[in-house]
Amino acid sequence: MKKKTLVQIISCTLALAASSASFADTQFYGAISYGNSVTSGDDEIPYTAFDATNTGNFEALNAPYGNSIYSDIKLGVRFNNMFVELAGSQTDFNGSAADGNGGNNDCTIKPTAGLFINCFDDATINFDSKIKNLDLVVGWTFAPSDSWKVQPYIGLRHVDLRDNRNVDYLYTVGVSDAITDDTNFKKTGLLAGLRVEKDLGQVYLSGDFNYSYANGTRTRFVTDTEYTTPGGVTTDFESQTLSQDISVRQWNARFAVGHRFKVSENNDLSMSIGYKIGRLNGFDTTNTNPDLFAVGSLGNNDSSLSSRGFDVTLGWNF
Repeated sequence: MKKKTLVQIISCTLALAASSASFADTQFYGAISYGNSVTSGDDEIPYTAFDATNTGNFEALNAPYGNSIYSDIKLGVRFNNMFVELAGSQTDFNGSAADGNGGNNDCTIKPTAGLFINCFDDATINFDSKIKNLDLVVGWTFAPSDSWKVQPYIGLRHVDLRDNRNVDYLYTVGVSDAITDDTNFKKTGLLAGLRVEKDLGQVYLSGDFNYSYANGTRTRFVTDTEYTTPGGVTTDFESQTLSQDISVRQWNARFAVGHRFKVSENNDLSMSIGYKIGRLNGFDTTNTNPDLFAVGSLGNNDSSLSSRGFDVTLGWNF
């Protein structure tokens, strides 16, 4: 189904729902979530080659993406048995790593990132990677029984994936090297999901599964600056832009137990503790330096990250 067609379906659904629902049938709601996750999978960045004995037997070393922080905000409106939501979420991966002997011009470090061929004493990497999603969905509520609720939904997801890395190759004396390695992907794709809820009175159990994909061009921009130390005078500079057409696919599942709090006749608060798992692809971790290893021979040009962890969600109806 094309995105233009889906937009038309959502628009028509909203118009029909608004025309058939009275103000008394309309309910607004929202929720905010926050959590931490542990990542696994193809989640390492090759950023240096190290030979502690300086005998020519260099081995590539990697920096793991590490844990992530997740946040989400959601606003919606219900029309009888239909609902429309606008939601934004962000997942951050931040980390660093370092290797080397800390010697004097011992050439135990070789770059796997950047564009210059050289050797150094030490290597450090700092990265700030994030995925932002903006979702617009329309869904339907079905009640197979008084205690069960099923909600399928479809919509659009705008994906903003950024992977920003800074790598430094350092000499104690001599010429050092600073790399910036920035990857960007922005595209709108399709989203589909299903929620299930079991009502136990004030307590409830819930599950939510969704899948999305977006096709587009990912751009990777690498700059490489050699400079003298101390002093920081630039001695050479190179840059390169790499583009690739990819499909970014995401799936997420959340299982939770929650409690409702009655504030007034038409206002409810809720709090749930959930366990969330997911997977995301689209990262480019391949090496860009042509010295010891062929360009692109390390890492993965479509690296995936899996995550799992707990979160807390606060919700309200008004």
